[in-house]
This record gives sequence, C-alpha cells and structure tokens, in this order.
Amino acid sequence: MNFYPLAIPRSSYYLNLPRILVFTLGLFLVVFGTQNLNAQGTTCPTAEILCTPNAAFPASTSGSNLGAVPTCSGNQVVNKCSSCTVNSTPRSAFYTLTVVEPGDLFLTLSNSALVDVDFAIWGPFTSPDAVDNCNGGNFPPGNPFDCSYDPGPTEQIDIPNVKRGESYILLIANYSGISTNITLVPNNAGSGVNTAGLGGPLAFSDTQTQQFALNSPPSNLQTNPAIGDPNLSNVNFSGSGITNAANGTFDPAIAGLGTHTVTVTGDSWGCPVTTTLDVVVELDTDGDGTPDSTDTDDDNDGVLDGSDTDPIDPSVCQDLDGDGCDDCSETSNTDFSVGNNFDTDNDGLDSDGDGICNDGDPDDDNDGTPDGSDPNPLTPTAVDDFATMIQGVLGNINIVSNDDFSPGLNTTITRIGGDASGIVALDNITGELAYTATAGEVGTTVTILYRICNTAVSPNVCADATVNITIDTDTDGDGTPNSTDTDDDNDGVLDGDDTDPLDPSVCQDLDSDGCDDCSATSNADFSVGNNFDPANDGLDTDGDGICDASDTDDDNDGVLDGSDTDPLDPSVCQDLDGDGCDDCSAASSTDFSVGNNFDTDNDGLDTDGDGICDDGDPDNDNDGVADGDDTDPLDPSVCQDLDGDGCDDCS
Repeated sequence: MNFYPLAIPRSSYYLNLPRILVFTLGLFLVVFGTQNLNAQGTTCPTAEILCTPNAAFPASTSGSNLGAVPTCSGNQVVNKCSSCTVNSTPRSAFYTLTVVEPGDLFLTLSNSALVDVDFAIWGPFTSPDAVDNCNGGNFPPGNPFDCSYDPGPTEQIDIPNVKRGESYILLIANYSGISTNITLVPNNAGSGVNTAGLGGPLAFSDTQTQQFALNSPPSNLQTNPAIGDPNLSNVNFSGSGITNAANGTFDPAIAGLGTHTVTVTGDSWGCPVTTTLDVVVELDTDGDGTPDSTDTDDDNDGVLDGSDTDPIDPSVCQDLDGDGCDDCSETSNTDFSVGNNFDTDNDGLDSDGDGICNDGDPDDDNDGTPDGSDPNPLTPTAVDDFATMIQGVLGNINIVSNDDFSPGLNTTITRIGGDASGIVALDNITGELAYTATAGEVGTTVTILYRICNTAVSPNVCADATVNITIDTDTDGDGTPNSTDTDDDNDGVLDGDDTDPLDPSVCQDLDSDGCDDCSATSNADFSVGNNFDPANDGLDTDGDGICDASDTDDDNDGVLDGSDTDPLDPSVCQDLDGDGCDDCSAASSTDFSVGNNFDTDNDGLDTDGDGICDDGDPDNDNDGVADGDDTDPLDPSVCQDLDGDGCDDCS
C-alpha cells in the first residue's frame, strides 16, 4: 500500500502568461512514532479518523460488545472472506480510512501481540463524516464490504478498484482483550499487490488552474473544498507575493519576477496538512507564451522591438508614412493578438475621409471651421434656432452663429422646408435669416428648414437645422412683442394690473370712483407715458369726487339721474306736483352743492297765491282775464278795455 507522509516533494511551476499553472496539493500526513489514539471511536458515529494509517495504533481494550455484524458473504468473490460473519464485537473501536490514490486496496491487518482481532469494513462513502455515514446506528447501514471472524492474529482486507476521495469505516474488535498495536500493511497473501493509497482526508483537489504574469492583478489560490468549508480549518498561505494569508491572495507585482515558494498549511477533519510549491513569474506582455526577454515583438503589433517606439504597447509602433499619426493607432492598447497591427493607410481616425488622419488634419470634419474654434470638431453640425418676430415687421436672426460653419463666399444656405408662409431671405455672407410674417401666422410658431454647406471641399460638407419663429403682435408699436412687453398698450399700467392690457383708454380704477383711471386717454393713443390719472378719469358735473359714470345724482339736485329731466342742471329736475313748474326751478343752474334742491312748494312765482305757479297758471293775477288777453297779467287792477270806453275793465 502507498502511504503519503508529511514531506511532499517540491515542484516548480512556470507561469508564462497565458500558460496554465497546474499543481497538486497532496496534503497528506504522518505521525511520528506510534499513533496515540487516546480518544478512540468506541461507537460508529465517533469513528476515529486515521490521519496516517501506515502508523501503528493501539487496539481497544475496553470498548463495548455491539453484537453480531451483518455478513459480508455477498462480496465473497472479491473479498475472499472465509469467516464472513463477525458474530461478536467485544472491545470495539471504529476508524475512518480515506483513499488518496486509486487502485486495488489489498491490506494485511496484523497486531504486535499476535492475538485474535476481527474486523468489518463498510463503504465506499463520499466523505469522512462518520455521523452521516453511520446514520445513528451501531454500524453503518447495510452489509460490510469485507469482514473476518477468523481466530488468527492476522486478517486480510480486500477491496478492489477504490477511487480517490472515497472513505471507508473500519471496525476492529479486540477479541482477546490483550493490549496490542494494530498495523495495516500493504499487500496480502490472498489477493496480491496493493496499488491503492490511504492517507488523511483530502483537503485540497489534485490540481489547481491558475494564471500569472507580472502585470496580472492579484488573485486567490483556489482550494477544493473552498476556504470556509466547515471541515477545512486553519488554512494559511505563506511566501513571497502572498498578501492575504487566509485567502491565499498572490500578487505577482509584489512578488516580482523570479521563483517564489508558497507554503500552504491547514487542518482537514482534524488532520494537519501541508504542501509547498515554487512559482516562477516572468513578464510576457503579449501573452504569446514567449517571455519578453526572448520575444522579438513583445506587443505582437508586427513591428520588431528594435523599430518599435513603444515595444510593449500594440497601439504605438512607428510613423512610417510621416503623416503625424502612429501606424498602429487603430489597434487597442490591450490587443496583443498576433498579426500586423500597423497600417499606414489606416493609422488613425479620419473623420472627414479626406485621407489625412485627425491628428494631422486642421479641420477634422471639413466644415470650414478649424478644429480649435469648432465646438464639434469631428461632426459638421447645424443647431436649431429659436426667435420671436412681430407680424408685419421684418425680423432678422443670425442662424450661423451657433453652427459649426462660418458665413462667407464658400458657404451656401438654402431653404429646404418648413411651414412658414411669409417672406424668407437667407444671406450666406452675414449668416442671417430675414422674415416677414403674414397676418394668419399671429399666435403660431412657424418653421424654416435650412441646409448649410461648405462648398470649398469636394464633396461638399453640409448639415441641416430648423429655425423656429414664434409670430407675435406689438400693440403699442414700441418694438417689443406683446409676449415680452410688460405694458402692451403703453398706458403706464403693467399688463398684470391692467383690466384691458391692449386698450390705452382702459386700465384700472385705482381710486374706486367707478371711472377707469385711463378714461381720459384715447383708445388709439399708444404713446409712451403714464396715461392713467385717478384725478382726471371722467366728467364730474357736481364736483363731488364721483365721476358722472358712477354718480347716481350728477348735479346734486337731490333727484336721481333716472328721474331727473336734466341730470346735469341742478335748476331742472322734475314737476312732481304737476303744477307746471319744475320742482328745482328755485335753484341756480350752477349750484351743485349737496342737498335736495327740488321743492314742490317753492317751485316758481305764484302771483295770485292760488297754489298754482305763474308758469302753470292761466290767470296769474286772478283778475278773470287770461294772461294772454291781460294787458298786465300780474296786476289784478289792470287787464283790458273790452268795451273800448277808454277805461280798464279791472280799474
């Protein structure tokens, strides 16, 4: 049988990117002298793991008798058992064996006192976990693969074709009870040569794939099972380039070029494990497997290092055609693929396709504007414009000032569309667009699509853009469109406070007298100034501070205008008593003082005192002669001479 002690042959691994590092972590153990098992597995679930099964270990002298073991006769063809049922198991002890090398497991079980010991072995199991493998019973479930109840001092274990990583549970019963040391010896007389190997539980996988170069980023050495597995503990990586001992992080940049030794230690299922390896780090810029030290073209750009201006950058090599652009500039600085990466005809970006790479071209997009003053040096660009113009008034906007192009003789500006219906004029020398809007466009935004071209190059370089013009009115004609004018009618009252912001004769009633403060202004007077005047905002006949428009008695005669026959004359109002005399006739036509000027009892002269004023009395002096026939209608003693006797008839 092959056994694997603590000392592992050192191996060297060369890590020339992109070569794969494959190494074996055979972390197997040795116990120096006789293995001391003070805590033997006296029950199946507590089976002792044999870290070094080649070392002698004591048989139990005090374990329980667990009774008979199921027969192993089912495998008699291969295990060659003769006493195939262990009928009694006094002083039992359980152990776990792990296969570290595949092959035929043919062992001789012997003991130092040459007394009677018996055995049974179960498996294979996928892990050395005895609790899982025993499933809570005195023995593992099912029949043992091999067993022997022979009374002799030696037994034969035969398990052909074992696999690496398999575990087996071994029961040894010390039938005699005498103190003795057990040994497992490779080969036996019955089956022949042992080709399998036993060792401690496998801590790490056979191989590990890892890739390093001097300029590679730090990475962790991988283990299987992974770091953190509950059955793998106390793992420690040490050596040059290790930056994290617990995770095994290796940094080639810290280690540097050369050979570096890494030591890995830990515990697997309680068994100490260790290994060492040598790692050789070399610089291989292009990852072609040939170190830079012997590579004639380190960056694989097709230019030999001696002629290469930067031999480790595939995007930099030479300027063979002298156009100011590196012949490898079209290659990524991380593209180390094999090939001729340099190309004098394609050695840099040529945005305008004029055969001159951008690095040597003063106008990369051929729009006529040098790159230094071009806001978009790689793309000929025309930018949309926005303006507000007044209907009926010629408006202008420079549409080239925000474009990449420059106005001049080599520039053309052409209308190519849009819905504007007014008169459009485009000037390639000044870069201006002039427009006169129609009446039907007021309140809308019209568009003019144009194309601007640099005709100094062939083919011409052009770009398109749209001019968006909002058509507005200018009510007061001050040159500011209503949309931006804070006083559209120039009446001195801001639009937000103006009850009619487009009529200069209407604005507000600041003094709340019922008359608009701008009423003294014509509705066609848009001259600049403060047109509103609360003190002169309408006719006030009676001067009472309330303009006639809101005054219910304009002449202050005490009769409301609606009943007043002359609402503006305080001496004329009504004839309420129907006596033919105006009730206000006693007042002066210029007397606007506040009061009741009308008086039905004093509404005119009543010469004869008959209650009818003279104006409505047909005989003012009551002399019996109608006023029209009375020679003196106000003197009752004078009236007429009807009989012609020369004497007045009223004398």
